[in-house]
Amino acid sequence: MGLNPTTNENKKQPKPFYRKWWFWVIVVIVIGAIASSNDTDVSNNNANTTNQVETNIDNEKTSNDTTTSTTTTFKNCINKGALTEATMTNSHGGGIVGADWPGPNKNVDIEIINCGNEGNIVGAKAAGMLAYIQHTNRLSIVDCYNTGNMTATDMASGIFGHAAGTTQKSEFLRCSNSGTITGSGSGTAGIVAYSNKCNSIDIIDCSNSGNVTGSNKYAAGIIAYCVGQISANNANIVGCSNSGTISHGGNGSYIGGIVGQLANNGTVKNCVNSGIIGTVEAKNGAQGAAGIAGQITASSAGSTIVKNCVNVGDVYAGWN
Repeated sequence: MGLNPTTNENKKQPKPFYRKWWFWVIVVIVIGAIASSNDTDVSNNNANTTNQVETNIDNEKTSNDTTTSTTTTFKNCINKGALTEATMTNSHGGGIVGADWPGPNKNVDIEIINCGNEGNIVGAKAAGMLAYIQHTNRLSIVDCYNTGNMTATDMASGIFGHAAGTTQKSEFLRCSNSGTITGSGSGTAGIVAYSNKCNSIDIIDCSNSGNVTGSNKYAAGIIAYCVGQISANNANIVGCSNSGTISHGGNGSYIGGIVGQLANNGTVKNCVNSGIIGTVEAKNGAQGAAGIAGQITASSAGSTIVKNCVNVGDVYAGWN
């Protein structure tokens, strides 16, 4: 026919796919999507595991006030590690904060919100949230829990240890402890060990289910020792409960399901104890032991009230 047959050599060969422009566009899109996904995963992971600490400073003061108001907030923090502090007098072991010591001329607010401790802590002072403060303007611990065991040569508590100096306002709201608390100091408790010179303290809707053993002075399911400034409505302990066993150090000690000692005005209201107070095996019973409060004292300027409280736990007491 006069036509030359078409051979494979004469056909135009297609370009390999990896030399096509659209292939490289797809590659760039896929790499970008993977990188974006990784960034999102890392961000979400950090949000779930990283402690959030915020510090806000307020310099808006009157001309007569030269101090600076500082608020430090610990929020959504969880400690799962064990902590062993040296047992020297000034060691403070805390699951979230060890100690805050701003000094008497500072205006400092501390907030610990929605935090938890699951690690065992050993120290001179030991607490699940905060072991020690001094001269703090306001302390607020809200919606926190402890499941770790606290062991101290001094004061020990599931939530807060020792408040020294003058604290204008303290509040503990909806906190709980289920860890075993063992202390040899003046205060051992499920929630608050020792509060001294506090102008106002509120402990609301807190609970303890851990066993508490204090070998010296005061022990309780909620707060071991609370002595404030002589003013009305110094302490309000409301809606709290204890189901743990509260043990004591023998002669001269005061133990209670809710309060070890409450002095200089306050109110204990709507609280329930179902835990055993004291132990029948103890050689010497506590000087003061009760289902609600081991000892209560009031100043001449006010009164201390125990109202609508219930005890269903056994109480062992006696003093030689």
